[in-house]
Amino acid sequence: MVIEIRKDGTFVGLPKDFTPASIQVEFSSSPTDQPIRSLAITLSGHTIQIPAILLKTMNCQSIDAVFASASWYHDEKLLPFYMQIEFLEPGFDKLRPDNPGIVMLLNLRTGMVMEVRRIVITKPRESWEGRLIDIEKLCSPRELKEFYSPLLINKRRR
Repeated sequence: MVIEIRKDGTFVGLPKDFTPASIQVEFSSSPTDQPIRSLAITLSGHTIQIPAILLKTMNCQSIDAVFASASWYHDEKLLPFYMQIEFLEPGFDKLRPDNPGIVMLLNLRTGMVMEVRRIVITKPRESWEGRLIDIEKLCSPRELKEFYSPLLINKRRR
């Protein structure tokens, strides 16, 4: 499901079970600074602050380049209910599926980040891939405890 992001950062389109839900992004006004100064995400009333070291991987410069979708209709025993937030780089084209940027996958129930991927264009207008960012190497154990819970997928039994 596509989730609308209002100008105040409120996510619109989630069931009540996952609210309050919002994103608070502080963008830099200086072209010489990293584009995102701070990022806080609230899901199901749980707020996480994304550490500065992870913000350095992002080149998104406007809330208009942030997109969200979520899933809560699948079997939660196989994959947690989740929200995906895309932070696209300048010059993106929302009509194309292959825009470079960063994609975060968050647990809808806990608000915790489960994984982060860098979208890399392998062949313009043809293919792209999401390359996993090793969050555990970037962040300290103390930081990880505050915002990260790795994605664990349960495979179906045959």
